[in-house]
Amino acid sequence: MTRIVIACLAVLGAGPLSAQVPALVGTWRVAFPAGSSIENGVATPIMGGGVLTIEATADSLIGTLVRDPIEGMPPRPPARLAAARGPSPAVFVSRTSATVSSNGNEQELVAISTWKLQADGNALRGTVEREIEGLPMGKQPPMEVTGTRQPS
Repeated sequence: MTRIVIACLAVLGAGPLSAQVPALVGTWRVAFPAGSSIENGVATPIMGGGVLTIEATADSLIGTLVRDPIEGMPPRPPARLAAARGPSPAVFVSRTSATVSSNGNEQELVAISTWKLQADGNALRGTVEREIEGLPMGKQPPMEVTGTRQPS
């Protein structure tokens, strides 16, 4: 009788602990649209890559995206992404600075990015959509994000 009780407690105790760590927690090598080039009203995505590290806090997921340099573009500081813990996909939001060039004039505006991400084992997939505050074009359509879990 004692063996059965101990075995049941061990099995019941293991489930909640593993459920506490969301599948997205870890380090990911990601590919994503890093910006857009707009000529004559036609937007062309500029693809980029980087390393996304996601950590869990009490009620949130916090991501840090370190972007790879892109030729012809200035270096960008790491971006902070935040999401509430909950069902998949996780919806992260980040606010970053965006440099907008038009007819030789540059201005710094705020880009709001909404990332919808989910993990399937060692694969990451999802979308990102952006809106640049102060530009009349509104939100860009969602674009694909992919990634691979990096060893810890």
